Amino acid sequence: MQFSNGGNRRSTGSIVSPCGRESLILGLLSAVRHRIAAGGGESPILKEALAELYLADGQRERALALHLELGRPAVLDFIARHGLFPAVG
Repeated sequence: MQFSNGGNRRSTGSIVSPCGRESLILGLLSAVRHRIAAGGGESPILKEALAELYLADGQRERALALHLELGRPAVLDFIARHGLFPAVG
């Protein structure tokens, strides 16, 4: 990767530190929840975004609840992939 100063930087695979990533996810979670509460509650796009943010934050059960609410056809694959059978049983 070239920078304007002509130096090279090794790619680490992420431009956000782990601590920064957590802060970013929490900020996005807050913003999307606020948007849904402010009148975007029926938007499937916002709900899907919120489900993905919950998943990134380790809140698999909340992500599952949104996927079920959205009626996603691949919800059984989601349950199996994330080990959520006890959450629905």
